[in-house]
Amino acid sequence: FEVPYLRKSQRLTLYNTDKNKIMTKLANEETTQSRVVALFGTYASAMAVHFLVAAALIFTIRPIVTANLIYNWGAAFTAVLVLSLSLKSMLNSKVSDTKRNFSKWENIYAIVNILFCLVFTVAYSYVAYIQSTTLLITVTVILVMQVSCLIVLSLNSRKTILGISLPTVLPFCGALVYFTPSFGNELAVSLGLFTLIFLALTFNINRVFNIAVESNQKLTKEVKQNEQLRIKLESNSFIDLATNIYNRRFFDLMIDEKIRRAKRVGNNLSLAIIELDFFDEYRSHYGQEKASKCMQRIANILSNATHRGGEYMTCFDDNKFALIASNVPTKEAVAFTGKMRQLIDEADIEHRTSGVDNVEKITVSVGISEFQPGNIIDVDEIILQALFAVETAHTVGHNNIQVYDYKNIKTSSAKTTAFNSSTKPYLVSERPRSA
Repeated sequence: FEVPYLRKSQRLTLYNTDKNKIMTKLANEETTQSRVVALFGTYASAMAVHFLVAAALIFTIRPIVTANLIYNWGAAFTAVLVLSLSLKSMLNSKVSDTKRNFSKWENIYAIVNILFCLVFTVAYSYVAYIQSTTLLITVTVILVMQVSCLIVLSLNSRKTILGISLPTVLPFCGALVYFTPSFGNELAVSLGLFTLIFLALTFNINRVFNIAVESNQKLTKEVKQNEQLRIKLESNSFIDLATNIYNRRFFDLMIDEKIRRAKRVGNNLSLAIIELDFFDEYRSHYGQEKASKCMQRIANILSNATHRGGEYMTCFDDNKFALIASNVPTKEAVAFTGKMRQLIDEADIEHRTSGVDNVEKITVSVGISEFQPGNIIDVDEIILQALFAVETAHTVGHNNIQVYDYKNIKTSSAKTTAFNSSTKPYLVSERPRSA
C-alpha cells in the first residue's frame, strides 16, 4: 500500500485535475475507437489486397497486353497509392485531435477506395473489351475476391463498402454486356446478383458491428466514469474536509505501513505530533468559526512545509497534527519541526488567551519519537512515545520541541531551536532501542 505525496495546492485541485485528465482520455479513446480510425487501422491489409490483386491481374492478362499499357496502368495505380499514403500520414498526425471531424475522413477514405477500384475496373473491363472469353471467368473470380476482401476489412463503414463494390462491379458488368453480349450477359447478371446478396448480408453485419462498437464505447465510458468516481471517493476518504489535508484514517494506514516497511528494510522513521497550545481557550474566546479558520491556516502552513517524498502531514486529533517522515532521523526531525514552528510564529495568528509566557499568538508544542533499525516497538508504542513527548513539552511551558528518550526526556528550547537559525537544535544523546 503506497499513497503518493500530494502538496496542498495539488490536493485542492486533485478532483478537477483528475476529472479533466479522465475526460480528455475518454475523448481520445472514443476518437481512437471511432469507425473511421478503425477503418484506417486496416489500411495495411487493404493495401496488401490491392497489391496481390494487381499482381494477379498482370500475371493473368500478360499475353494480351502491351508493355505500354501495363506502364500506364501501373502509373495510375502508383498515383492513387501515393495519394492514399499521404492521406494516411495526415490522419495519423491528427488522430489525437478531438476537434477533428472524422466523418470527413471517412468520406476521404471512401473516395480513395473508389479511385483504387476505378483503376482496377479499367483492367477488368479491358478483358471484356478485347473479348477474351477465356480470361473472363478468371478475371471475374479475381474481382469477386478483391471486392469481398476489401468489404470484410471495411465492415464498419457503409460508405466505404459502397465505394468499393459499386465502382468495381457496375462498370465491369456494363463492359460485359456491351462488349461480349453472347457470354457477358449471363456473367453480368450472376455477378450483379452476387453483389446485391453480398451487400445485403454485409449491411446487416455492419449494423450489428456498429451497435457492438457503440455499446463497447458506452461500456468503456461507464467504466472510466466509475473509476473516476472511485478515485474521488478514495481521495475524499483520506482527506479531512475541515483542513484539506490527510485525515486520521490515512494516518493510521500510513503509519502502520511505514513501520512494517522500516522493520523489513532496516530504515528509521520519525513521528512528530504537533499540538496547538491552549486551543480550547482559543475556541472559547474567538468562537468555533474562527477556530476552524485557524486550523485551516495552520494545516496549510504545515502541509506546504512537507514537500519532500516520504513525508506525510495528517490530522491526528481535534487540535493535533501528525508528521510521518520516513528515513528521517531525530536530528533532522527536530530541525524540520523547528522550521515549522518558525513559520507558524511568523504567521502571527493572534491568541490573547494563550497560556504561554509573554506570547499572545498561536504556538505549538511538538513531541518526536523515532523508530530505528532493530527496534521491536509497534505502531501503538511509537504513537504513545510521541504523545508522551508532547505532554512533556506541556509540563515545561509549551511552545517547545521534546524528543522521546527511553531513559529520559530532554528539552529542545523554543527560543534556541525555532527562532535562532545560527543555533543548532539540542538533541538527546540517547534514543530508544526498544520499548
